[in-house]
Amino acid sequence: MTANVPIVLVQFLALAFFVVIAIGIALGAYAARSLKRAEASAVPAEAPVTVTSYEAPAATESAVESID
Repeated sequence: MTANVPIVLVQFLALAFFVVIAIGIALGAYAARSLKRAEASAVPAEAPVTVTSYEAPAATESAVESID
């Protein structure tokens, strides 16, 4: 008796589908755990940030072209 090839292919594709889904879930859990670990070890920036404004130097006569 010969094997039914189409059902073997369907079963193989179904198995491959579930394996890919399982690998995706495992990688997602690993990424979430490592991100949580990295977030916990990060130093929180609690100091207030001081913003300094930049003022352009005043325009002088030599910087402005004269139209004469």
